[in-house]
Amino acid sequence: MADYTYTIFLDAGHGGSDPGAVYNGRREKDDTLNLTLAVGDILESYGFNVIYARTEDIYESPYQKAAEGNASGADIFISIHRNSSPYPNQYSGVESLVTKYNAGKAQ
Repeated sequence: MADYTYTIFLDAGHGGSDPGAVYNGRREKDDTLNLTLAVGDILESYGFNVIYARTEDIYESPYQKAAEGNASGADIFISIHRNSSPYPNQYSGVESLVTKYNAGKAQ
């Protein structure tokens, strides 16, 4: 059993007045919120602490979300987004942006 429980800050991209990518009636803000809540449930079932940037359809700027994530003391910040295109198969795969930040937590 681990001596340390990791905390994960989950950000559902966009929200409120910012729909994100929109295509065929689907809005990124809705898809990301649904996915974020489902991922959070899975992580919590494995014993992780989860903090959410939003659990409802509200808008906060990316700067606000980053500040909240940094202030939370979380070990990992994950922002979930979904791209869209009117052209079939234009996007595929995963995009990861990583920055090195050490808040003095166990490595």
